[in-house]
Amino acid sequence: MRASYDRPEPRLVPPGEYPLYDEALSQLNRDLGRTVPEHGALRLLATPPCDEGEPECVYVALANGEWHGNPLYLDSAENLAVALAAIADATQ
Repeated sequence: MRASYDRPEPRLVPPGEYPLYDEALSQLNRDLGRTVPEHGALRLLATPPCDEGEPECVYVALANGEWHGNPLYLDSAENLAVALAAIADATQ
């Protein structure tokens, strides 16, 4: 019998926890709001780390809470241009 893998329950990342991601996401949401307003604003979700001692995993999620793909690399939250590129890449 195969063990099932339960995806960890994500938490909504509150504003201010990752300030550069907040700013990058705000810029991206402003652009998306002009082109695809029916999708709603993107947001950040975080899940517990997969391995002990590792940082949590931060994802870009749709307004309805759906998320997939790779997490953001936390070192990309140290520079706005890099944060914006990381957020845009994760959004695709």
